[in-house]
Amino acid sequence: MKMFLIPREGVLVRQPSSYTPLPVEGAYVSWDGNAGRFWRRRVKQGDVTIGEPKKEAESDIVSEPLQKSKRSK
Repeated sequence: MKMFLIPREGVLVRQPSSYTPLPVEGAYVSWDGNAGRFWRRRVKQGDVTIGEPKKEAESDIVSEPLQKSKRSK
């Protein structure tokens, strides 16, 4: 099982498998075994929070209905 974790602002939390910092925007991590135990302790201490990834920004382009052109006779 995987969980999406976000580090608390200003806290550097290293991933136990690679020792690379958990990205500021968060990442999916393993919630099973020894790694899961590590992350559950980080959540309990308040170093990381369980969250959800941010969705991509929706397109701000609004399609306008086609206007019929009027021809003058």
